[in-house]
Amino acid sequence: MREVALGVALVVGASFLGSPAIILLGLVLVATGGVRELWARNGLGGVEYRRDLPRARAVVGDEIPLDVTVWNRKALPLAWLRAEDEADVRIVVRERDLAPESGGAFALRNAWTLAPYERVVRHFHVVADRRGVFSLGPARLEVGDLLARPAASGTIPGTAGWIVRPRSVPVRADVAERRWGGELRARRGLLDDPTRYAGVRPYQPGDPLRGIHWPTTARLGHPVSKRFDPARQREVVLALDVEKAAGPFGQGAEDDLAEGLYVAAASLLRQLRAEGAAIGLAAAAYGGGSRPMAYVAPAGSASQLGRCLDLLARLGPFPTARFERLLGGLTRVIRPGTSLVVLSARDPLPYLRTLRHLERSGYPVRHLAFGPDAAALTARARGAAIASSSARLDGPWRTATALLVGP
Repeated sequence: MREVALGVALVVGASFLGSPAIILLGLVLVATGGVRELWARNGLGGVEYRRDLPRARAVVGDEIPLDVTVWNRKALPLAWLRAEDEADVRIVVRERDLAPESGGAFALRNAWTLAPYERVVRHFHVVADRRGVFSLGPARLEVGDLLARPAASGTIPGTAGWIVRPRSVPVRADVAERRWGGELRARRGLLDDPTRYAGVRPYQPGDPLRGIHWPTTARLGHPVSKRFDPARQREVVLALDVEKAAGPFGQGAEDDLAEGLYVAAASLLRQLRAEGAAIGLAAAAYGGGSRPMAYVAPAGSASQLGRCLDLLARLGPFPTARFERLLGGLTRVIRPGTSLVVLSARDPLPYLRTLRHLERSGYPVRHLAFGPDAAALTARARGAAIASSSARLDGPWRTATALLVGP
């Protein structure tokens, strides 16, 4: 508007002075100012900008198609239109790198030249590189006039969001396999049901004393343990200890140990659900809600596994409380008889007393030690009369094909 006013003033003044050059300059200023004003008022009008994701959930390693659509729904052409979608630095777009912004932010940038009523769709692929909750948006749009000068800008509210769940792999016994009657059998299920007695088997180091079948042991002259079929329709809560995987208390950090722990947790939950158990999940980490403890009550519905995997995806890198406090509080939200599977990558000494108390209170406990020190951690838990096994992935967490659970 200032250009138009200045141009008019030059034309009027030059007319009195009789200066054609100044009159021409004034007319140019009036024309360019009018063009700028036209695009400033109408440049963003009728512009439709949209992001489309076909699904809102993925697993680490997947790719999610992302379509970015822009439509100039008016007769006014746009010399250029630029869109900047706010983006988390962890987002990976296969076709384009995120652009750094001021203040440490990042954005997905796009630019177009649009004719009247032109519609353009660009196809991208978001790589699910890490678990978590991600979003694109809101978007900042800016348009230029016919002289390619910035004319108008605005913000398009709304976001496109998705959840990336951790990988899950088959759970296998990390022991030599045995065959009975020509069929391949595992030595024990992931979680045995004491009401489903299925005979005896040779004693294995780590078997609890109460699991030894004493009459048969005395008759055979060597120790044997009771064997049970896997749990069916029992309630099982997986208690996930994120403290060591997240670093010192209050100083979390995503790393390979943490991601491997989440892959192990997802694999165990899937296996327990396949065995017919009603599953739940508890962790002393922020899970996107208002409570400092993340918790999904045990249930046997078809959608329960998805709810647990979503919570694993949402868990933040920082522990919000001591793990022993989480274990102690579970008795207020789960029913007596509910089994607990404790998955941890750190020394169980701080919470062994709590596990023994849970056992005495009628909550069967099985401890699974994960990570490079699993053998030592398993031995310590067994020394306190807690049923314990080691759990390890058969490769890096991104490419592992199985979770091996030891005796």
